[in-house]
Amino acid sequence: MTDDLLDNPAYQQILTVLTGASRPLRARDLCESLDLGIEPKHIESMRAELKRLVNTLSWPRSTPERSPSPASEPTTPNHSSKRTLPPKSHS
Repeated sequence: MTDDLLDNPAYQQILTVLTGASRPLRARDLCESLDLGIEPKHIESMRAELKRLVNTLSWPRSTPERSPSPASEPTTPNHSSKRTLPPKSHS
């Protein structure tokens, strides 16, 4: 499955853009780079293709709206900054 996916010319173009990127890219950025158009249908289609690539190649996802870059480091969420509510005042 992985070889079939990676042999696909469309995925090769996506991987070329991603490997040449110096930062994580949004699906919209990829659509622009590949001259696909920036209409919602193209962006959503690109998101689906990126999810398939991420699942196939096991690259870490940086954020839901940005595609992973092969050079990006996996991030761990910081749960120590939870917001606390002030005590309720009884008036």
